[in-house]
Amino acid sequence: MMNAVFQNAKTIYLSARPDRRYQYMPGGSLLSINASEAGRITSTGRNDWGRFCWATLRGKRDEGFIVITAYRVCHESRDRSGAFTAYQQQYTTMRKACIAKPNP
Repeated sequence: MMNAVFQNAKTIYLSARPDRRYQYMPGGSLLSINASEAGRITSTGRNDWGRFCWATLRGKRDEGFIVITAYRVCHESRDRSGAFTAYQQQYTTMRKACIAKPNP
């Protein structure tokens, strides 16, 4: 869709893998670089947990800069977050990655 509107676009998007046992669908991040700036992209990436994506662009004087799109879960570790929240999804993902005391 971005290419149809802007003719030249690079779109990076991601979300955490949803747990199919629950109805909760986690959110994610999207970064779209359009028009002539799309040709300046030198590298892109994203994290495995669906929290951020980034792109490195070449500047006019061969200097680079990074654009990062991220989200932060809204709960603190002391809050009682519900079972179907982004906090719990990230907490569970971090526990599966063997992080002893996760704090998304």
